[in-house]
Amino acid sequence: MALLKKKKTEGAVEKTTKVKKTAAAKKSDKKGISKKASLVLMRPKVTEKTAQFSDKNVMVFEVSPSASKIEIKQAFHEIYGITPLHVNTSNSTGKVVRFGRTLGKRKNSKKAVITLPKNTKLDIFGGK
Repeated sequence: MALLKKKKTEGAVEKTTKVKKTAAAKKSDKKGISKKASLVLMRPKVTEKTAQFSDKNVMVFEVSPSASKIEIKQAFHEIYGITPLHVNTSNSTGKVVRFGRTLGKRKNSKKAVITLPKNTKLDIFGGK
């Protein structure tokens, strides 16, 4: 029976702890934006009305229709480094349109109105 039992050596324990430390270091060194965050926030809505909202620390984004308010808040914090105060969402159904004789439908969309803390400036309009 002694042949089947294996003794643990100190070298084996040290090797496993080194592997765990390097794996943890790789996770913390991760830079950039996660794929999930980039799929949640699709694009900013740039209109005259949203440009007026930016003076009041409110940003408007087009988001994924399946995204929740919590996911939108986390994605915004990951991308811009600012934790929003409020996130309000609005669903809009796609309009029915005609292409000649055939009827079609535009896709459904969802927008998020994100309220930022006071004295926070975020320029997404990029004017001169």
